[in-house]
Amino acid sequence: MIAVTEQFEEISFKRNRFFNIGLAGQDQRLAVHRYLEKSQLNSGSVLELNCGMGEDLAWFARHGHTVDATDISHKMVHFCRQRVLIEETPGIKVHVAGFHEVHELFPSKKFNCVFSNFAGLNCVDSVEISMLGKRLTHMLSDDGDVILVVKGRFCLMESFCLFISGRWDSIFRRLSKKPGPESVKVLSHPIWFYTPREIKRLFGSQYKVKKLQGIGVFIPPACMNERYEKRAWYRNFAKTAERLIGPLFWSAYISDHFLIHLSKKSVKPSV
Repeated sequence: MIAVTEQFEEISFKRNRFFNIGLAGQDQRLAVHRYLEKSQLNSGSVLELNCGMGEDLAWFARHGHTVDATDISHKMVHFCRQRVLIEETPGIKVHVAGFHEVHELFPSKKFNCVFSNFAGLNCVDSVEISMLGKRLTHMLSDDGDVILVVKGRFCLMESFCLFISGRWDSIFRRLSKKPGPESVKVLSHPIWFYTPREIKRLFGSQYKVKKLQGIGVFIPPACMNERYEKRAWYRNFAKTAERLIGPLFWSAYISDHFLIHLSKKSVKPSV
């Protein structure tokens, strides 16, 4: 369970702002939204976990969904609520809740989709993810969807840049099963990296995989944003290549993030 300290509040806010204002983060988010459009989710109720600054809330609202957004950070939730008021976005409610609390917040409500974007699950260990998967089975409608965007154990782009920069001790940092530091300036907090297979195993047999793809195969991690923004030619190439290669399942094993789309298995009525 995440300890909501003042330092955690600060780094969560700074990390989200850093990711959102950079072109690398924006382009990765567009790749996620492109997938959501293609997946043609049925209009209905969406539960968003770790909503951050609310970059995805308006997208769901524009596409006919009602959204209950949650985040464990009070600072982030306050920002989102102000944003919803200013932008006058209908059908959105924002709540303070961690992964371990959402089932208590919505004891009887059924959701068509549960969504978590950009490394929210990387903030907790495997035990908490497994518990989350069990809780969500009771919160999803039949054939409900779970769409997660998670930082993977290996990013080819990141490893290449670390290699040419001479930071060889960091090249394989994601491969460790122990939590590593995620730093923003002088602040840091632990994060865990996962493979698609680990996420599927942790969520359990009550889910099936509908889609697996890479997010950030050619679009680099946010930490490389400065180089990315200075090279317009590479950005144009990366966005085109991402459209072609990103949807292929194997790209999920070499990208900055991977998108895994799970579906709750229908319960067959007993005869």
